[in-house]
Amino acid sequence: MAAQEQVATVVANRHFEDVARLLDTMELESSNPLVLAEWPHAFHLLGHIYNKNLVDARFLWKRIPEAVKQNNPELEAVWKVLQYFWQRHYQGVWQALTAYQRTPKL
Repeated sequence: MAAQEQVATVVANRHFEDVARLLDTMELESSNPLVLAEWPHAFHLLGHIYNKNLVDARFLWKRIPEAVKQNNPELEAVWKVLQYFWQRHYQGVWQALTAYQRTPKL
């Protein structure tokens, strides 16, 4: 089963707590050294945020190539949410969540 299909199955079954673990495993087991160039970064970050694994989310953010971070409004929006969570600024988290019009896949 392809990565996208596995993630879709986990989400369809509403096992959101498994998203980050599944994507972490897929990233580590990938034989492609450029796996993070074409990765569901925003979804992966949200999985860590959902599980309150903010340290893992920050390390993921640091691994994301700069070229991917640039001109990616969805990823920037999730990064803002992570920053607010990290600072325990929960009003900011809510504002960041409601300020961005998400895409259907997220």
